[in-house]
Amino acid sequence: MSDKAMHESLLQQKAANSVEAELKMLRDMMDSENGRARRLTFWAIVVWSAWFAAVVLMLVLFLLVPHLAARSDRAAQPKPAAAAPPAAPAAPAAQQEGSTGTFASVILLIAILLTLVSVVLLPVAGVILLILQILARRSASSSQLRVSVAAIEAQLKLLAATQAGGEPAKD
Repeated sequence: MSDKAMHESLLQQKAANSVEAELKMLRDMMDSENGRARRLTFWAIVVWSAWFAAVVLMLVLFLLVPHLAARSDRAAQPKPAAAAPPAAPAAPAAQQEGSTGTFASVILLIAILLTLVSVVLLPVAGVILLILQILARRSASSSQLRVSVAAIEAQLKLLAATQAGGEPAKD
C-alpha cells in the first residue's frame, strides 16, 4: 500500500470516528432535552390534576359547612331533663361532645384554608410549568433539527472523502 493510499485511508477513518462521536453527543443532548420536556409535561399534569382535586374538595367542604354548623347548633341546645341524671358521668360526656365538635371545626377550617390557598396558587405553578414545557419542546425540536443537519453533513463529508480518495461515486 502506498503512502498516499494509507494517508487517505487514515483520514477517512479519523473523519468517520470524529463525525460519529459528534453525532452521538448531539443525540445524547437531544435525548436529555426530550426527557426534560417529558418531565415538565408530567409535572404540569400533576399540578393541574391537584388543582382540579382542590376545587372539588373546596366545593365539597363548602357543602359540608352548613350541614356541620346545623349539627353543632343542635348539639349545643340544652336537652330537656326527664329525670335527675347522675351529675358526675354527664359532665365528661358533654365535654367530649363539645371537644369533638371543636376538633372537627378546626380540622374543617384548616382544610378550607388549604384548599383556598391551593386553588389560588396551583394555577400559577401550572402556568409556569406550561411555559417551561413549551420552551423545552421548542428546544428539543431545534436539537432534532441540528442532529438531522449534522447527520446529513457527516454523510456528505464521507461521500466527499470517498470521492477524493479515488473511488467512484455511486448514483
